[in-house]
Order: sequence, then C-alpha cells, then structure tokens
Amino acid sequence: MSDSAKPASVSGTRLETDSLGTVEVDRAQLWGAQTQRALEHFDFGSDQFPRGFIEAFALVKKAAALSHRALGKLSEEQAGLIVQVAMKYWQDSTPISFRSVRGSREAAPRPI
Repeated sequence: MSDSAKPASVSGTRLETDSLGTVEVDRAQLWGAQTQRALEHFDFGSDQFPRGFIEAFALVKKAAALSHRALGKLSEEQAGLIVQVAMKYWQDSTPISFRSVRGSREAAPRPI
C-alpha cells in the first residue's frame, strides 16, 4: 500500500469480514473489508472520482436513508448512522482510485 493510501491509526484496528475472510481496518476509517483489500492489493492509479460524483452519491445515500426511515424500513439509529457516513463522504473522498475498482488500468474512464 502506498504511503498516501495508508490510513493514520487513531485508536488501533477493528476486524471486518467479507466472503474472503477477515481483514484489519483502521478504526478511524469508515470503509469495510473490500475497500481495505483494494487498498492493499491494487496499489496503482491515482485517478479519483470527480468531486461532483462523490457529492451526488452521498446525497442520494442520505435521501435513501431518510426515505427508508420515513417508511419504517430503517430505525432512527440506522438512518442516522447512514446519514452521518454519507455526509462524511460528502466532505471527504474515497481513498480508492477508480482504476483499481474497475480492475483494469486501460479500461478506466477518464476523469471529468
């Protein structure tokens, strides 16, 4: 993992699990096992999603959480946590280059 992709440890790590098993993730980060694996195994490319895309995606997540809360599909606590994370992503950015997400450097879309 490159130095820029290494999360700064604040209070240790937590264990996240997916279909591949368990992986350690820095407690200060909001991502899970699959993002951590991508950071560790696909350390190439530096193209990030355009800022407007991330902001729009975060607002869609927030709206969905609030709608599902209103419909009784999410508890107040669940919706609040989703909104909190969405707004953090709205302020920050995901650490993974979209080239590594797509799995191919040549097939990556060009940033806007």
